[in-house]
Amino acid sequence: MATKQPTAYPLRMPDDLRDKVEAVAQESGRSVNQEIVQRLADSFEAGKRLPKTVVEVVEKAAEINAWAFEDALLRYVVVGMQAEPLRRSAEEALQAERYRNMAARQLLVRSADQLHRIAESVMVAEFTPELRGEWKQTLTMLIHEIRRMDRS
Repeated sequence: MATKQPTAYPLRMPDDLRDKVEAVAQESGRSVNQEIVQRLADSFEAGKRLPKTVVEVVEKAAEINAWAFEDALLRYVVVGMQAEPLRRSAEEALQAERYRNMAARQLLVRSADQLHRIAESVMVAEFTPELRGEWKQTLTMLIHEIRRMDRS
């Protein structure tokens, strides 16, 4: 039984477009007619297909992990759905860490100021010069260490 040929449809197109279609058809090993029919059919399926790069990434993941394509695709979809809440959570944690660091720095600065006042009061107290020198040296080292921590 002979198969029925589709009805011929004369198609007018600009020469430069025809040249492009002929070049692509030759590269893909199809006739100009087959190329036009394929591209026209693809245009109706475009909304239903995944972009080629997505398919390639999912195929590679499926191959590496020995998963079925559909399983790999589902995993990527699920990961994508979870990505935004995870990003937000990480951002909130980073902001909290910045706040803690700022609060710690403010505490260090206030502590250094207090130690400086204590050091000044120790200098006027009734201590032997040796003991006064030891206190001053210890407190000065603490003040410098706190200020150094604040700069880092």
